[in-house]
Amino acid sequence: AFYAISREWLVALLCVHLTMMIGAAAAIYVYARQSMSRIPAAVAMVTYIFLPYHLIDQYQRGAMAELLGFVWMPLMLLFGERLLRPKSSNLTNNKRSSRLQNAAGLALTFGAFIWSHPPTAFQFTIAFAVYMVLFAFKQRAWRSSLVLIPATLLGLGLSAAYFLPAFVERDLIRREYVAEIWPYHATYVFVHGLRYANTHRAFFNLIDFIWVFNTVAIIAGAVALLKSERRFVESSPGLKDRIWLWVVIGCLAAFMMTKVSYPIGRLVPGIETGVFTWRMLAITTLITALIAGSCVQAALNRRKNRKESEPKSL
Repeated sequence: AFYAISREWLVALLCVHLTMMIGAAAAIYVYARQSMSRIPAAVAMVTYIFLPYHLIDQYQRGAMAELLGFVWMPLMLLFGERLLRPKSSNLTNNKRSSRLQNAAGLALTFGAFIWSHPPTAFQFTIAFAVYMVLFAFKQRAWRSSLVLIPATLLGLGLSAAYFLPAFVERDLIRREYVAEIWPYHATYVFVHGLRYANTHRAFFNLIDFIWVFNTVAIIAGAVALLKSERRFVESSPGLKDRIWLWVVIGCLAAFMMTKVSYPIGRLVPGIETGVFTWRMLAITTLITALIAGSCVQAALNRRKNRKESEPKSL
C-alpha cells in the first residue's frame, strides 16, 4: 500500500516501520490507561518503544513480521481483560453489545497476530492463557472466561487461510533440516548452541544482556511496588492485581528462555514453533514497560497523598 503511494521501496519500508511503531505505542497506551493515569501510561508507551529488544528488531534485525507482534500483544490483553470484567446476570443490550465487541476484538487481534508472526504468536499465547486463567481467578469470573474460548477459536478461523495450509502441509517441508539448523532447545540464553553462534557472538551477547536487563527490571520494580510502595499502588483501582499478574507472566517468559526450563519446555506440544527461545524477550519487553509505568503511577500517588496530608495554611 505504501509502495503504491510512494513508488519507492525504501520509502515504503520506512513508512511501514513508522506505522508499526505508532501502532505499538498506541496499543500499549490504550491498555495501560485501564489502570494508570495519562503520564504513567505515556511512560509505559515510551519505554515499550525504546527498550532494546524492540529497537534491535526494528533497526538491527529488520524483523518486520515479528515487530508487528508488539502491536497485538497489548490489544489481546486489553480485550481479554474486558471480557472478564464482572457482569450482572441480567445483561442489557449495551452490555451484550460490549461483550460481543470485545470478543470480536480479541478474535481479530489474535488472528492478526497469527497472520503476522506465528512463532511469537505461539509463545505469547502460552503467556496469555496463563494470564487469563489467573485474571479470571482474581476476578472470580469463571463464567465470563468461557467467552475466551470461542473468541480465540474465531481468531484461529480468521487466520485459517494461512495457518491451516501450514499445519496440514508441514510434512512437505524438510522439518529435520530446520530442526538441525535451528534447534529450539539449543537457543536458550547463555547457551546459544547453534552452529553459527560464534559467527554472531556479539548479537547473542546482546540477547543475553537484554534478558538480564528485562528480568532484573521486572523483579526490582515488582519488589519496590508490592512492598515499599504497596499502599500507593492500592490507590489505583485494579493496578495491584495487574502488577502481580504481569510479574508472573514476565518471570514465566524469562524462565522459559533458560536451560533449566527444558524439562517443562519439552512437554509443551509444538514449542519448537517458536524457533528461538529468546523471541520471548518481546513478552518481557511488554512487562518491563508496564512495570515502569506502574512505578511512575505509584510515585504520583505518593506525591498526591503527601499533598493531601499536609496541613493547609490559614
